[in-house]
Amino acid sequence: MITIRPDAAIGIAAVSPICGCSGKCAYCYLDIKDLKHPQINALSVDDAISDLLQNDQFLQGREGTFICVGAWGEIFPKASDLREESFRWIRQLAKLENPIVLITKGALTEQEAFQLKSMQIYEHQIVVLVSVSTLSFWKSIEPGTASPASRFQTISNLKNQDIESCVFLNPFINGITNLEYRQILEETRQRGIKHIILSPLYLNDILCEKLQKHPIMRPVIEKYKHQDANASYMKNQDFEVKEDTITVDHQELLREAEHFGISCWFHYSCFLCNYYQRKNIYFYQRADICMDCGNCVKLQNR
Repeated sequence: MITIRPDAAIGIAAVSPICGCSGKCAYCYLDIKDLKHPQINALSVDDAISDLLQNDQFLQGREGTFICVGAWGEIFPKASDLREESFRWIRQLAKLENPIVLITKGALTEQEAFQLKSMQIYEHQIVVLVSVSTLSFWKSIEPGTASPASRFQTISNLKNQDIESCVFLNPFINGITNLEYRQILEETRQRGIKHIILSPLYLNDILCEKLQKHPIMRPVIEKYKHQDANASYMKNQDFEVKEDTITVDHQELLREAEHFGISCWFHYSCFLCNYYQRKNIYFYQRADICMDCGNCVKLQNR
């Protein structure tokens, strides 16, 4: 049994009904915590909610902290009992009335999309970020995940239920995602989606050693070895990973997305703050993330 307690920082609370994932994504750092096999969090949803309410970084309610579901495991794996547990957690978390953000590489049926809609306390409470890194190399890099085609179908199913969704390029892999960027944008446009989010790949020496044996990912590792010492880090008591900076010109990525009528964001909190009309106090004017969209300035001047 694995217990992962929720945490909260920078306006986002991370909650994990499922611990682990069988997606076998080549770049995934869940391996570092030995979370290769999905299982229900030994922490109950009631205890998770209690933890959140006692955390001084968590603010309850519609204007409160974004609750991000899916930090330490795929929330919609193939096993029906695990999926049902995720839906049970989402239903209970929604009662707090905070915005709920679901992150998945899984697939949802039309009926499941309707189920999500029925869990909302108010319209547009739930937002789904559907992760895509590659279309052509999916079977090699993400062999245990839902196919990109089924993920895009999930987006259509959510749209039919008026649930906001977004294509989450997580991670954006230099040498792979950038080569398929226009194709992903076209697929996104065809589904009527107006937003994509770019998130960097995070690596460390353990992951690099593993990826050195992966023929498609090996060139990515070579760039990482010469990474800027000032690159962003994520760390806790179990691991530390360093950002593989998106070296493709940000402005070019923005221009490409604009050509397709799509807004491009460099952190999902920027997308969420725009969607829910909030000022992003944590990333406003941060050079590598803020794109001067005008949202924060507009709200500041109200």
